[in-house]
This record gives sequence, structure tokens and C-alpha cells, in this order.
Amino acid sequence: MIVQYEFHPRIKEVSLTQFKNKDFKSAILNAFIEVVTQVKVKTGHPKDKNGKDLDGDDLMNRIFGCDGIQVPTVKFNTLADGLDRAEQRGLMYLYKGVVGVRDKKAHLNFIQNDPLKTIEYLSLASLLLRLLDENPATEA
Repeated sequence: MIVQYEFHPRIKEVSLTQFKNKDFKSAILNAFIEVVTQVKVKTGHPKDKNGKDLDGDDLMNRIFGCDGIQVPTVKFNTLADGLDRAEQRGLMYLYKGVVGVRDKKAHLNFIQNDPLKTIEYLSLASLLLRLLDENPATEA
């Protein structure tokens, strides 16, 4: 059986032209910026206690964190047991990883010339957006 992969529509919109033009660094950067942007949009642009927009690790901790008494704004499961919490934490770390890669790609000059690795980065971004689409945001 042959399956053709389709990137999430938002990833196609923000990264496909750069990918086709072999501007792989921009394709990855745009995809990861879009993941963070969609987390913000889906959750109403959360703010810190001083009213500043959350971003980066602070954003991902607030939206997906489930330790202690914290209830995540976006749940990937029912959080009924330790395995559910472990899955929630693992997915949070994937979103946090996107933040780290986004920041490095935005601030360093380098050449990304591997189309397969670029496809893998774009696939990760697509997966994270699909997970975000499938799981509603709730009030924390």
C-alpha cells in the first residue's frame, strides 16, 4: 500500500513555496513559527501576570502543562492516570522543542540543504497542528 503524505494546510500555506524554491531554512522557520502562532490563536493569546503575551517555553508550559494542580488548556487525553500525564508531558515537550528549533533557526546564519530533513521538520509541524486541531482548548 502506497500512502502519499499531505502536509497540514497551514504548513502548505506558509512553507511550501520556500520548500519548492529550496529555501529549506525559511520553510522550517515558517512552519515552526506557525505552530507557535496557532497555539496562541487557539488559546486566545494567553498573557502572563503582567499582561504580556506569553511565548516560547512559558506559553507551552501554560497551555500543555499538567503537573501538580495545573490543568492544561489543551488536553490530548483525559489525564486519568500516570500514562495519560506522561503522554501529555511528552507532547508538551515536542511543542517546546519546536520553540527551541524556531529560535535557533531565526537567530543563526546557516545553510540548510537537506530536503529530506526539511520534510521531516515540516511533518513534525504538521503533526503538531493536527493534534492542536483535534483537541479543543478549555479554560484552565
